[in-house]
Amino acid sequence: PSGNYAIFGINADYLYNFNENFSFFVGGNLGMIGWDERLYEIPGFEIEDDVFGYFAGQFGLRVFSKNNSLEFLAKIPFTQSKIEYKVLNTKVGEIKLKQNYLIGLRYTYTFSFD
Repeated sequence: PSGNYAIFGINADYLYNFNENFSFFVGGNLGMIGWDERLYEIPGFEIEDDVFGYFAGQFGLRVFSKNNSLEFLAKIPFTQSKIEYKVLNTKVGEIKLKQNYLIGLRYTYTFSFD
């Protein structure tokens, strides 16, 4: 089956500038991930948690001008979500969900008050 997921968290990057318009970054992402119920829901089974801890590493390139930047990035998650199915408080099965990788393009605008 296919479905969506949402990641909420904080990110910290180390940015190395090669020159005034080009840089490389590497960092980490820590937060929570919530999976679409269509990926794991089975009628009649109890599920304890459907929001899980999330940790990922990322790296990429940034091209920027004074206030605008464009980033090409790859994110590699290190965590896996495990959902346990229970009947009458007894575990009868489990499913593991994992985002294998993410490749993205991101635009940012930096406000300056000069």
